[in-house]
Amino acid sequence: MDILQKEYDQFGPWVLVIREEEDIPQQFLRVKDDIAAARYAIKIPINVERRNLRKGMPLYNTLLALTEEEILLFQRTKYAVDKTVIPYGDLLYFQYGHNLLLGELLLATADHFDSVIFNPVEIEPLEEVLRIIRRSFVNNDVTVDVKTLPENRDEKSHFYESLVLADFRDEEVTPVEYQPYREYRSEGRRKKQVLQDTLFLATARELVVINRDKPTKSEDDADYGYRYTFIPYDRITGITLDPDEGDESVLDLSVHFGESRVVFPVAPDFSQERLTALLDRL
Repeated sequence: MDILQKEYDQFGPWVLVIREEEDIPQQFLRVKDDIAAARYAIKIPINVERRNLRKGMPLYNTLLALTEEEILLFQRTKYAVDKTVIPYGDLLYFQYGHNLLLGELLLATADHFDSVIFNPVEIEPLEEVLRIIRRSFVNNDVTVDVKTLPENRDEKSHFYESLVLADFRDEEVTPVEYQPYREYRSEGRRKKQVLQDTLFLATARELVVINRDKPTKSEDDADYGYRYTFIPYDRITGITLDPDEGDESVLDLSVHFGESRVVFPVAPDFSQERLTALLDRL
């Protein structure tokens, strides 16, 4: 079978692992040496219905390769292949989530964000990507004994508990804090607003935040998505509660990385005491 026919026959909405040179789409052959040297590589298909395919047409616009030291992101443009190099040590945090058939891997450095959009119908290749990044971007010298951390036992989410049981089954974790679901009225809006729930989870080397795709929304809006944010402890320079510029009914819990930050909306009565205690253990 020729390579183009094989690529056409294998094509679907799923992410595929690149195991050998003939798995590399022809538009990316100019970077085949980078792909071959990686410890793990995947290709993300274009969003097209199979009935609209033609043999030989470009079927992949994005390749992701993980080496021992860095993440390589290859994106096809009209006339070239752009290469972005992200050393693991430059990653401040990364996010992974999906909403029905739309998934996203977001890689955040101090200079820029890189987003990889995928269909999560085949999740195993992405789960291996997560495992490799998590092992590679943490500082193994900065750890905490999660069994000794204070735990928020007052309120829990059965949905988040099921995610933790499934995705952290081989790890010791502690739910340090939890922002429950809240309804509220916001000035200038007729409908009630919803502050969706957020779980702050401590692992040995990371703070993991699990929240919804839309942290705040109108009461009538549907939201079937969720998102993980993985933050190594050694990147965090502080945690603050700040007013939200767009909604006076919520606060911004900001996790700082020097001049950068990532924000999670919380209720005005949210306490950061347990999160601060976690950082004090480091």
